Amino acid sequence: MMDKNMNLASCDRLFIAANYNEANPTASNKELVRYEFFEILVRTAHVKFIQTGICDSYGPALDLLLTEHLPMFTRL
Repeated sequence: MMDKNMNLASCDRLFIAANYNEANPTASNKELVRYEFFEILVRTAHVKFIQTGICDSYGPALDLLLTEHLPMFTRL
């Protein structure tokens, strides 16, 4: 999933943003729960496809992410 628009630092920032806990901001948590996993997928689609102008909304961007980059998780 990494390319010229999405490097390792970008992945780290997305993980931190999705995993942030407002109730306990100093908590060290290196796991994602279900909704955080979905959030990181949406954030990744935003960086890869919306910010670059490939897609203009989240639906097509998420669809493209799942079908092109994560096909093993989609049912055709």
